[in-house]
Amino acid sequence: MFTHSLTPYKAGAPLSDLSAALAQIPLDAWEGSTPVLDALIHETTRLAQPHTAMRKNMGPDMYIDGKLVPSGHYIVYPFSDVHLNEELYPDPWKFDPSRPRPDARFSHVGWGGGTTFWRFLSQLVT
Repeated sequence: MFTHSLTPYKAGAPLSDLSAALAQIPLDAWEGSTPVLDALIHETTRLAQPHTAMRKNMGPDMYIDGKLVPSGHYIVYPFSDVHLNEELYPDPWKFDPSRPRPDARFSHVGWGGGTTFWRFLSQLVT
């Protein structure tokens, strides 16, 4: 649990004071001691990013699920196939940060699949 003495922010004070107070909170506290914030961000990105990922195969020919993806061709993946899948998320259009997270691999691709430095950085910036 996060324990740290902070300079309190007083309502009505300039936002720079709030920024300074929040800057005192160590990064590990933001990452490990804010489960409600994490659940809100997770559910928001699940519903608010119904876009399609598109990648060009810049390497040699490859196979995905037994299908050839030639070099120079594109792969398209709609995130909604996962984020609005009723098997993974019952009542998928309902905003429910308290819903249990599915155990399935790639059940949430709001930051991109897998765990990478860029995923971490995008969450940190958000």
